[in-house]
Amino acid sequence: NSSTIRLLDNIQLEGTGITVAAGQKITLDLNGYTIAGISNAAASTALIDNKGTLVIDDTSAAGTGKITSSATNPDTEWAAGYPAYSNNTINNTGHLTIEGGRIENATGAGYCIPIDNLGGTLTVNGGHIVHLDGQDAIRMFANSTTTLNKVEINGGTIEGGCSAIWVHIPGASAAS
Repeated sequence: NSSTIRLLDNIQLEGTGITVAAGQKITLDLNGYTIAGISNAAASTALIDNKGTLVIDDTSAAGTGKITSSATNPDTEWAAGYPAYSNNTINNTGHLTIEGGRIENATGAGYCIPIDNLGGTLTVNGGHIVHLDGQDAIRMFANSTTTLNKVEINGGTIEGGCSAIWVHIPGASAAS
């Protein structure tokens, strides 16, 4: 239920991503290596689906560790101005803390973001969160009056072309 995972090599995932289950506490040390994933699903996907407590850091001297994803089949047929699905790097409904490393999404079309905060807590103390094609870097999906959705930025760099952080209120326009 509680462990530290330190990468010793690059990891390439295709299809199924990584899930941190509710109740699990994981510290992921990228250690200068990369976790990369490619999704070809015509459905919502995430390279990492965090439902527990996840801390991401990169303790390497060079600071080159990253988590990156892209989709080969993103939703480009938006209905009523909204995508039917998204292919994200990280979906968060738990407690996610970014201490270091680079979190990116490289999908060029459709709506795919590096961190989709879907009713969890996200704390950014360091690292670099970026969408390489200029879309939003973090979405804070405010879809509930009873579920906590919190984003706290204490440090790091967040880069998005539309907005760094999009507060998405369903049925309303975006506010940054």
